[in-house]
Amino acid sequence: MFGDQISRGNASLQLTNVQVQDEGRYQCYTSTITGKDEVFIQLHVYGMNSHLITHIPVESFRFNP
Repeated sequence: MFGDQISRGNASLQLTNVQVQDEGRYQCYTSTITGKDEVFIQLHVYGMNSHLITHIPVESFRFNP
């Protein structure tokens, strides 16, 4: 995560060294004084070796810092 960006509403997570085996469904949970939320993402990894392409559709997200 980018700690200096959270106050701006950016709770991005940078993935590095992603491999085809990492493909799958992931859950993200957020909690602030104004409430909590969770989101499920489906990570798709396409390609071979160093030419991987990722696609991450977000099902829902209502995080407001």
